Amino acid sequence: MIIEKYNTINGHKVFNTQVRNEDYDFSGFVELFNNEEKHFWFITRKELIKKAMNKYINKNAKIIEVGAGTGNVTKYLIKDGYKNISVGEMHLNALDYAKGYGIEDRFCFDLLKSPFVDEFECICAFDVIEHIEDDNLAIKNLEKSTMGGGGLL
Repeated sequence: MIIEKYNTINGHKVFNTQVRNEDYDFSGFVELFNNEEKHFWFITRKELIKKAMNKYINKNAKIIEVGAGTGNVTKYLIKDGYKNISVGEMHLNALDYAKGYGIEDRFCFDLLKSPFVDEFECICAFDVIEHIEDDNLAIKNLEKSTMGGGGLL
């Protein structure tokens, strides 16, 4: 369940327009977007993620990828048959890329103030937690956002 009100900006559900994210220059997303389909690291990473997802997660499960950046991994998972998957990202402008990929549910929020309780069967956080200073709080919020019997990947 969503426990906070949100504004809609460019089709994105924005829970806090004051998210502090000055630590990451937006040009990094431009570079990421330009390389995600051709650099060996991103291609191999997506394949490994897909294999893990296919092993453990039902394709009809309610899923969110947090710290999704441009949404490229989610796009790849949708192409593989995952039907109920959304993205969460604290950088509002990065969600424009996810919108361009056709990802319908896009949330802008900070993992340190998650607006969800018992909302998702699976939460994916790929290369995210290690970038958060209070990683314990982020993990607690992810657990709180996961439905009973769900999991974190």
